[in-house]
Amino acid sequence: MERDQGGSSSLEQELRLTYSHVTEDHFVGLASDVELLVEHLVMENEMNYFGVVSIYGMGGLGKTTLTQKVYNHSKVKRYFDGYVWACVSQNWRKEDILQRILIGLIPERRKEILKWRDEKLVRQLFEIQQRKKYLLVLDDIWSTDAWKCMKHALPIRKDGSKILLTTRNKDVAEQIGPNGFHHQPRQLSDDESWKLLQMKALRERYERGLCPGISSEDYDTFISHLKVMFTRVVVDHLKLPKAIDKLVHLRYLSLMYSFFIYLPSSIGNLRYLQTLDLQGAKIYRIPNVLWKLRQLRHLYLPDDYSALSRKLRLKGLNKLEILENFHVPTCHTKDIFKLKNLRVLSATIHVDIADPTEIIGYFSNSNHLRRTYVTIFAKRDSAATTRISTAVAECFSCCNLHMLKIEDPVGNLPKYEAHFGASLTVLRLWHSNLMEDPMETLEMLPNLRKLYLSYDSFAGKEIRCETPLSCPTLIGIIIPGSHKFSPTSRCSALLQARTRDLWPFVPTMGTPLTN
Repeated sequence: MERDQGGSSSLEQELRLTYSHVTEDHFVGLASDVELLVEHLVMENEMNYFGVVSIYGMGGLGKTTLTQKVYNHSKVKRYFDGYVWACVSQNWRKEDILQRILIGLIPERRKEILKWRDEKLVRQLFEIQQRKKYLLVLDDIWSTDAWKCMKHALPIRKDGSKILLTTRNKDVAEQIGPNGFHHQPRQLSDDESWKLLQMKALRERYERGLCPGISSEDYDTFISHLKVMFTRVVVDHLKLPKAIDKLVHLRYLSLMYSFFIYLPSSIGNLRYLQTLDLQGAKIYRIPNVLWKLRQLRHLYLPDDYSALSRKLRLKGLNKLEILENFHVPTCHTKDIFKLKNLRVLSATIHVDIADPTEIIGYFSNSNHLRRTYVTIFAKRDSAATTRISTAVAECFSCCNLHMLKIEDPVGNLPKYEAHFGASLTVLRLWHSNLMEDPMETLEMLPNLRKLYLSYDSFAGKEIRCETPLSCPTLIGIIIPGSHKFSPTSRCSALLQARTRDLWPFVPTMGTPLTN
């Protein structure tokens, strides 16, 4: 089996490659980890022999940097007859990896090796390890598939060659070396992280003359207050610095609950950004550049926003998996129709200025969506109730809608029909001023589990659960301040036992997905 994802650009693949000779000058907090790993690699005690030593943990933990330090350690250099480094990564081909390993071991035969194919590569690599003791580094191995293709060429035996590998997944490490030594580096403390940032980014810029007119003593004083000063700059100007695009390799950017008048258009240059989190942020204008972020997986938009020009364009974000707060009036609805990797979608429909039919039809016909959430609201005028009632009826008819929030007067809920709310699990009625008992419809919904009625959601006389079998799947009801609910003993138990458990009412939509 081979893995080679043609969709990844050659530039992305180059950026993923790591090398043994590129050692990190700025190394903080992990010196003891280096010594521990070295000792386990050169240990000759038969009772404590480890043919596989692994470093595992989340991305950005410093696994590769740690491995480079171990690889170039003087004890390791003396212990092994030879050394070779292979970066596996997500995009790998068996022949490429085996060729790179062999060329690292016998570089004088490079031209021959490039002509060899699968069987000969495996045989030659196996034989060469019978004669000498080598250290083989497999950096950034994502799954056991690559190992299964190579293991016959890389024998693990006592007094033989050893493997040092890095992976994000502990299970991968344990499957490759079930009797190996597996180490997870600790995360740096806040002080260590700040020290590393100074060494890598800030001190380097100072030494290159990018901070003219500042003495060394003043620089050290300034840097200790930089975190506070940066916060003040952002708050005073109510905008992000345009130079944010200099963080070209940024993968994650969160501005949760921050306050900006607008985002700079330079944010569109963050070509490797995978998560943009603007939840709860007060950002009034978003530049129409988000479509440029082609690596984006998770996009959390603010509760309220507008585009700087025309409707916000999202077409082309083909890797997007989570999209929160998609505003139908503000964004192009058709842009999401081709996002086949989308798994979580929450949408807000302002029925005064947008027809809900198109987006609700999209929900019904998109089986790839795992979680869907719609909020409906309108201006409060004489015609608002009719518009919202029509939209609510369409939502109840939708076969792939999981959560629904109605924020304004709806008149009454539609009468139950076959297949109504087949997927609906959460319903929140807010300021809905219902005149008729909604339970006549709600108790028939086959999968409704959570019901939230605000204090002014019902303007009629009484809400009743007529039989103990009403709402068979319901696990809780929240009715703050209500005095119009006449439940059966079953519904009463739901009210008493579950109100506290269900807060906050609507679960987080944007939990990152795992396959």
